Amino acid sequence: MEPTSPSMQYGFAGYCLEPATRRLLAPDGSVVALNDRAFDTLACLLAHAGQTLGKDFLLAQVWPNEVVEENNLNQAILALRKALGDDSRNPRFIRTITRRGFCFVAQVEELPLPAPGETPSPALPQPLAPAGRPAWLLPAAAVVLLALGALLLWLASQPEPAAPPAAVARVAAEDVELLPDSVAILPFRSLGYEPLDELMSSGLHAEIISRLSNVRGLRVIGRESVLNPALDTSNLDSVRRTLRVESVMSGTVLQTEDRARINLELVDSSSQITLWTESYEIDTRNLNDIFVVQGDIALHVATTLASTLDRGDLEGINLQPTRSRDAYGYQLASRQAFETQDTARAWELGKLAVELDPDYLDAIYNFSHINAVLISQPLPLMDADRHLQLALELADRYIALAPDRPQGYTLRGTALNIAGSWRAVLAELERIADKGFRIEDLRFSSFLLSLGKFDMVIPSLERQLELNPLNPYTRGFLMIAHEAAGDPQRAREIHATGDELLGQWWGDEVQLVLSLGRHESPRDIDELLVSDSFKRMLHNLHDKPLVRRLLQARLADESSNRLEWIYLSALAASIGDEELATRFLHGAVANGWITLLWAWLPVFDELRASDGFRAIIEEFGVTEYWNHLGWPEACEPDRELMRCSWQAYTAL
Repeated sequence: MEPTSPSMQYGFAGYCLEPATRRLLAPDGSVVALNDRAFDTLACLLAHAGQTLGKDFLLAQVWPNEVVEENNLNQAILALRKALGDDSRNPRFIRTITRRGFCFVAQVEELPLPAPGETPSPALPQPLAPAGRPAWLLPAAAVVLLALGALLLWLASQPEPAAPPAAVARVAAEDVELLPDSVAILPFRSLGYEPLDELMSSGLHAEIISRLSNVRGLRVIGRESVLNPALDTSNLDSVRRTLRVESVMSGTVLQTEDRARINLELVDSSSQITLWTESYEIDTRNLNDIFVVQGDIALHVATTLASTLDRGDLEGINLQPTRSRDAYGYQLASRQAFETQDTARAWELGKLAVELDPDYLDAIYNFSHINAVLISQPLPLMDADRHLQLALELADRYIALAPDRPQGYTLRGTALNIAGSWRAVLAELERIADKGFRIEDLRFSSFLLSLGKFDMVIPSLERQLELNPLNPYTRGFLMIAHEAAGDPQRAREIHATGDELLGQWWGDEVQLVLSLGRHESPRDIDELLVSDSFKRMLHNLHDKPLVRRLLQARLADESSNRLEWIYLSALAASIGDEELATRFLHGAVANGWITLLWAWLPVFDELRASDGFRAIIEEFGVTEYWNHLGWPEACEPDRELMRCSWQAYTAL
């Protein structure tokens, strides 16, 4: 990007951006986590504070010599708003200038760097580890590839933000009904600045959540929600209301040479009375020491909160995942890279972890899942078939080592699901049912939703949302399921709560499609994370001939972003153009068959009765699946001709 002066810093509202060290410091002095593109976008906005910067200008500065979609810039702006606690509807920092670009509106002050002799703020972790540190802290030499985020990547997890988003502060003042026997493990704050400190904190946090999740009497909030930047972890009452938890655990980790000091506190979220507190000293060179402490922490939390623990609970708490310290380190680093959407690095590190310990279940699960995600967007020098093969081999390995756990079967189903192997996914679902496992997995929920089984999916998604209220995909899929099932009021409630908790989120695009089916005017069009050409169509819905011409132009454009085609299909259906709606829907499903989950929404009511829709269903093997699993309420066989006459709103 356009260089900023390395001898200058930018201050605004108590924040300080340091171009030389590539850090953003919060008013309390902590480092605000930003990915590289979000940092460069902020630096560019600050260097031109008060000026409206066009999207093309920002793309050229932040992504020089690269051809990228406009949505990449929108994602960077969204990341900045979340990190800064900014509200797009009432911005303190970044204002959207309709059809033009963005403007940084807060007052910005240029600050000189500390003079020689002054104490500088601590340096950021460098990519190379100091001498004597484990090899898994070194960046893998082979990882020089860039990977695009896959469709089914979960929301990128970031450490706690420096300031709470305004959206979370709007949680209703009245009291909330808490989930019985529930606990949220907040991310542990690292007090050091070495890469090992962050890995130690992240790894400890993930392991404790994993171990406590094995206790059947506890409801443990999912890692996606406690790591979501929308959660104000500094405000216990906000955590209680947002996550609806009875108890909350927080802690700090300080790494010094080969030892780590851990301070933890478990509190009652309502009375704020301390239920348990402890400090630990860990010899980080001794892997057994690390696992013993992890087990002891989980055991104390479980015995404090759960009325009884059976043998299975204790076995899940006291697991020793691996005997290889390097495999453990690579696994932590791989998981951290995956959570920040660096899938190329996550893949390389995950591969090393499995090679060092082929029986390490966490590493097997992690590497299988990474390969499953990459089926839809393979890494360079790889292809979809190779990623699928690896994902299935690793899933089979997991099942062989742990046949009485659901994770291995879920891994197989996930990979086959993404690859579009419908019959094989059905076999996995039957195996899971035969084992008596409850299917509480978002990937299977989206699969069943795509097949029109929204009545089956709703109870599962509602349970998943309880433990992951800040997961935007669970919430968005639940909106779709309720709307398709004929309950638009519940869909509205879920969206409103999502707005309250998450601010700007994927549910806004879901709400757009729902509003087209309700014949309502779309709202906040310029804030949607869609292309400008699509926004132009939405602004001109009153002019159907113009919208039709713009849709035809998008269909003819081979470089058009196909991830938007399902939205374009809904728009075409809403103006009554069956041919365009069918062509866009076919292209969307061909790009990822899971997009069929949108087809059951009211906006497609007329299209579902068409020959074109029946052809799509038959081409992708859905009728064959229904003949085996059972037909959904939305469609029914009529001799040799299928009919999909379901209309959600007339079923009320």
